[in-house]
Parts: sequence; C-alpha cells; structure tokens
Amino acid sequence: MNDDYKVGYRKPPRHTQFKPETSGNHRGRPRRLKSFYALLEQQLDQLVPVTRNGRKVRIRAREIIMMNAVKSAAKGDARARDLLFRLMRESDNPDSFGFKPYDDEILAELAGTLLPIDDDDKSEA
Repeated sequence: MNDDYKVGYRKPPRHTQFKPETSGNHRGRPRRLKSFYALLEQQLDQLVPVTRNGRKVRIRAREIIMMNAVKSAAKGDARARDLLFRLMRESDNPDSFGFKPYDDEILAELAGTLLPIDDDDKSEA
C-alpha cells in the first residue's frame, strides 16, 4: 500500500473501495413482481400428469379445470352448468357453440323452470 494516500472528501479508505472488475451492485436490479393475472396464467399453463385410458399423459391445468366443470354440469350441477353457459355466451366466438341472440331468453326460461322461486320465502323476510 501507498502510505501517502490521504483519506478525505471523495477519497474513501482503500479497504472499503470497490475491487477492480467488481460491481457495486453485485445482486443486480431486483426483479419486478408479477401481477396476480400473470401468476394465474403461469399456473394454468403448467402441465399436470393425468391417467387417461390407462396411460399417463400431461395436460395443462386449465384443460383439467374445464373438463371437471363439464363433467359436473353433465351430472346436474346447476352452478357448473350456469358457469359453462356464461362462458360460452361471453366467448370470443359464440357462434361456434351454436348460440343465437334469442337463446338467452330460452335459457332464462329454462333456468326458471329448473329452479322455481318460492314467493312465500320472499314475503316472510
């Protein structure tokens, strides 16, 4: 070391100075946090191992969720059925499902016949 080096303004002690070829930011810039929707998309796109017809296959999580919703609706689950109808109506291409503008009225009537509303319950409240 050189003894004539004076510590002072803008002259830190040599042992605290950055070493040659090293950055003062050794960890780098912190990564930006992902949004909720980005994390959700990432999880829905993950491949999950499933047994189909005795064979193990890997399917995206979003496909498994939709398959379970369709099975539940087919078994008679009203919530799953309503969810599927809403998703089909709100999809980018409702014509691919065979929906016509007047189908909403028919579905509303059908829902009313499947789940009748008791007027007695409303009057008691």
